[in-house]
Amino acid sequence: MTDQELARIMAVYCAEPNPDMLGKLVNQVAEFLYFNIGQYRLRMMDEDFRGDFIVWIYPRLSVIINRYSAERALFKTYLRGIISTSWYNFLRQRIKTTAKERVVEQEEETRLLSIEAEGYTRSEQLGIMTAFEQPGTPKMKAIKRRSLLLLACKAGRQIGDEDIEKVARTCNISVPYLQNKIEVLRKECSKIEDKFFKKQENRYYYYLRARRCLVEMSYHDPVSATYARLKEEYAWCRKRIQVLDIERRRLSRGPSNRLIARCLEIPRGTVDASLAHAQQRWYP
Repeated sequence: MTDQELARIMAVYCAEPNPDMLGKLVNQVAEFLYFNIGQYRLRMMDEDFRGDFIVWIYPRLSVIINRYSAERALFKTYLRGIISTSWYNFLRQRIKTTAKERVVEQEEETRLLSIEAEGYTRSEQLGIMTAFEQPGTPKMKAIKRRSLLLLACKAGRQIGDEDIEKVARTCNISVPYLQNKIEVLRKECSKIEDKFFKKQENRYYYYLRARRCLVEMSYHDPVSATYARLKEEYAWCRKRIQVLDIERRRLSRGPSNRLIARCLEIPRGTVDASLAHAQQRWYP
């Protein structure tokens, strides 16, 4: 179908518009665009984009046809202007979608690995168990028992029932007593944990948004207004990330020494000194 044939069909529809003819005309315009899209010289057009663009604009063709006025312009001129504008909108949405997909694909695996790396393993938290089994004086064993108990409280979010029982037997305390204390610490820490993950999710959102801006900037001219807007948005996202990083560092995800001291009903100084000694001796 040529431009002239399409214009004649359009003239007939404008003279006597009806729903049945509109449906046929929409299909004819879509077919014309599919086979003649190259004449509009659209930027970044390829075979994949052509099909996607036709699918994207097809639901809009009925509105485009009904808005045409033969008194204002030739249908060929009108259609060229509409296609140019629609292509720009389609391309902008496609670039944003592609940028988001690229960023998510690149960062999702890294994000999952970072979450896993943030947790402590049992062997790291309870490495003192091996040291306790070594010979020592009664005083040193008492220090080790206290350090082991405090480390178990510090590791309350990750420690399992089996390790709780082992720590309780080693420290000569009842298993229900230690389980109750650790459960109290877990409930207190869960409140802070919720705040921490909320800020982490917000940071990840702004990180993805900043990366999307960088990807979109690569598609635009550095002197264009769109590039300047994306650059400004990128800078704003970076500032938000910095603020969230500061707020996250202020949150202690594990139980604080003050909370452990209050829970175990022992002086805060004893907790501080015991954990500092354990860190220097068994976690250099």
